[in-house]
This record gives sequence, C-alpha cells and structure tokens, in this order.
Amino acid sequence: MRMARPQGRPLYEKRVRETDLPFFLTLMEHLSARGLNCPQPVKNRDGVALGVIRISRTEIRPFTARQIALLETFADQAVIAIENARLFNDLRNALDQQTATSDILKVIASSPTDVQPVLDAVAKAAVQFCGTEDAAIGLR
Repeated sequence: MRMARPQGRPLYEKRVRETDLPFFLTLMEHLSARGLNCPQPVKNRDGVALGVIRISRTEIRPFTARQIALLETFADQAVIAIENARLFNDLRNALDQQTATSDILKVIASSPTDVQPVLDAVAKAAVQFCGTEDAAIGLR
C-alpha cells in the first residue's frame, strides 16, 4: 500500500501482511470518509480486499462526500467487472472440459475394439487441461 502527498512525494510505503490487512482497510475507510488523499478499498461481496482505487490532486483540500461516494461506486463497479470476468472464465473452462469429455466418449463409441484412439484422446485432453507439454498412459 502506498500513500502520496499532494506534491507527489511518498508519505510512506509499507508492505502489508495479510493478517494486518483488516486493520489497514479500516484505516483507509476511516481516512477516506474524512476526505483525505487515501486509497479506497476494492472489496468483493464477502469483504475480501481485491485491491484499491486511489485518486489525488495537486490542490490541498479534502474530497467531498459526493466525490468519495462516487469513488466507492467506481470501486463497486470494478468488483462487478472482476467477478464477471472470473465467472465467464470459470464457465468457459467448464464448457471446455465437458467438450473434451464428450470428445473422448465419441472416440470410445467409434472404436469399441481399438483402445489406441481412446488413449490418444485421453492423453491429448490431459495435456490440454493440466497445462503440460506431454502425457503418457502406461498399461500392464
């Protein structure tokens, strides 16, 4: 977390341990509510911090309640975008995995007496979904 003075020089910089994060989030909310130059926490609906959004200006004066509320709205919109992207990626991954399973079942149905095409399809799917360069299936 880094806070800056209006002149742009760092006020302080501290690496926050995860166990200390609740304290610092509360502090940021407290300072932000008073219009001080401070990051606004970006938290998901469970209250878990995903990051911060920060505004600053060169003129030394507090931010208005309306400006702070607007910044909170922007933080909420950022969370919505992050969650939507995560859900979309999860859905796409699940669909890809179901497609791969379906492809393997098609190979099984089309080669009931030849195991090699099935093993090839399984190995190919394993490489694709496990993030490896190679897969091997050993038989006894």
